[in-house]
Amino acid sequence: MEKERVHLQKESAMLVLSRKRLESIVIDERVKVTVLSIKGNQVRLGIEAPDDMGILRGELVVTLPSEDSEEAGSAAP
Repeated sequence: MEKERVHLQKESAMLVLSRKRLESIVIDERVKVTVLSIKGNQVRLGIEAPDDMGILRGELVVTLPSEDSEEAGSAAP
């Protein structure tokens, strides 16, 4: 299995894994993500997680500005 880390911000990183059809990853012993199918450039994922855990597609997540950017925007020149 190929692994690499991609840094997104100072405080976080992304673990990049290669998976084949029907292979899975487990996150925090609570979430299981399985590759169900691969057709061209589209991948279907199955996600098993507790009912109390919210799951959203990335494009639906609204990011709030960080405190650092708010302070920078309100600082006088």
